Amino acid sequence: MMSNADDKSTFDVVVIGAGIEGSCTAYQLARNGTKTLLLEQFLLPHSRGSSHGQTRVIRKFYLDEVYTKMMSDAYSEWSTIENMTGQELYKPASMLVVSLYEDRKQSQIVRGSMVRNNVKHRVYTKEQVRSEFPMFKYEEDADLFMLDHEAGILKADQCLAAVQGLFRKFGGVLHDGEKVQDIVPGDVVDIHTNKNLYRAKKVVITAGPWTTKLLKPLRVKLPIQPVRVVVCYFKEKIPGTYGFEQCPITVFKDFNTKMFYYTIPAYEYHEHTKVAFHGGPDIDPDNRDNKAEASKEYIERCVEHVKEHFPGLEPVPSVVETCIYTMTPDEGFILDYHPQYRNIVIGAGFSGHGFKLAPVVGKLLKQLVTGEKPAHDMKPLCMNRFDKVPKSSL
Repeated sequence: MMSNADDKSTFDVVVIGAGIEGSCTAYQLARNGTKTLLLEQFLLPHSRGSSHGQTRVIRKFYLDEVYTKMMSDAYSEWSTIENMTGQELYKPASMLVVSLYEDRKQSQIVRGSMVRNNVKHRVYTKEQVRSEFPMFKYEEDADLFMLDHEAGILKADQCLAAVQGLFRKFGGVLHDGEKVQDIVPGDVVDIHTNKNLYRAKKVVITAGPWTTKLLKPLRVKLPIQPVRVVVCYFKEKIPGTYGFEQCPITVFKDFNTKMFYYTIPAYEYHEHTKVAFHGGPDIDPDNRDNKAEASKEYIERCVEHVKEHFPGLEPVPSVVETCIYTMTPDEGFILDYHPQYRNIVIGAGFSGHGFKLAPVVGKLLKQLVTGEKPAHDMKPLCMNRFDKVPKSSL
């Protein structure tokens, strides 16, 4: 039987993992009047997961319309968070998408999705790209050059702090430096940490790369794999060449070779462009730097990308940082109930593109917890979809 509402060890919901997905879920629950505890194994702020750093790309460009539709909701949610906190968390910036497809029809599919979802965009010829963006060099026979006018960046660290601040403002309780060691399911769930025992009617697991370890005793094995991602910063040869005023964010996707890069104009480091390859070596999140040697291949890929397409950048990175992606086979999210215990909800597998969608993820996980009708189609996000052959959602 649950203790009374004043008992500091009992909650309506415990959310495990205070990255951006868990923090947005906890915020949505607390805003709904739900007594919520948010647990984080590391002392905040930290750089051991997937939510740290200064920038994340926000965009509506997707192959999978599920995410394009969710992004319309995401922009609205981020605007609400900005208004409630009085902070500017979003910086608008156009994004140039350069895509090479095995099947040229896919470029038409992407354009159709943008039109159907009223996304402001412009399609370029190669010659127009050369004229308007001389700082880039794209010589491939690309199937699509498109500018997404509604893209931009989110100020990641500030976003996370803002959401956690709102969570506390609405009465939520946040405990960091507290690692969950055991989850005992039942009508009331017991959550054992290295410091305390908590009891909750419902639990949400948003533990990022540590999700698999938490779910193993609960007899759930999800097809998710943490990978170590390197992020490189390349210095401009001529200062100001690649600033936000001069050039857009870029996304380069070669579906023939499975190469996927993104770049962000100088923001984190003065006169440096952020360049990252979408992927990396498989890791155990508790031993991620054991794969530092394997990551050299991905640094080299970024170097080659810069040499080939960014003649105005020095071809050697000045700074290299790391983060973790938690990948699913189709690079889509998992938002679902535990197959046996419906009072345990799982959010996992955000595959390197979940940050911008976190307020919507939080809303959907909150709706699963409360039994409300989800705001979006949940079928593409259920774990049982992996019974079929997956295709990339990005």
